[in-house]
Amino acid sequence: MLGRAGKTLARDHKMKLTSRTYHAAAWRAATASRGRSDHAEPDLMTSKRKRLPNATDVQVGGRLRARRMALGLSQARLAEAIGVTFQLLHKYEKATHRISAGRLYQLAEVLKVPPEFFFENEIGQKPSASSPSDYLTKFLANPDGVALMNALRKVPSARLRRRLLALVQELADQRD
Repeated sequence: MLGRAGKTLARDHKMKLTSRTYHAAAWRAATASRGRSDHAEPDLMTSKRKRLPNATDVQVGGRLRARRMALGLSQARLAEAIGVTFQLLHKYEKATHRISAGRLYQLAEVLKVPPEFFFENEIGQKPSASSPSDYLTKFLANPDGVALMNALRKVPSARLRRRLLALVQELADQRD
């Protein structure tokens, strides 16, 4: 039960400015005046720290994005197919939200790949940043990469595809 001092503090607390600094100081004062030092103080300024995604989360999100783009699906269409908002799907792709096992299985079914597709390395190994499949994932996660791949697939002649590849390599090797 709050005494007279506690009730006054609570009333003053509601009437003061809503800055985080004031609230943290008022909470400390209220707990100290009641002699309750057994509670941890909330750190209101740092309570919303961002979690940095680990390498596996980034890899899964990148492979999700690459496969979605290779199939020509928009984020909205894929999100609707698995029953989430496109904002959440965007967070999955950017690895700001982790994908649960059940959701990963749903995604694999909709994208017509096995769930293992999202993990290029064996379980327990960290994906290497320089692996060839990582480079390919980054390339296919780019709209230009998907467009180039789709255009090359439509060229009927293997000889012409090789000539186009040689042209692209020559252009890439040129220094301006």
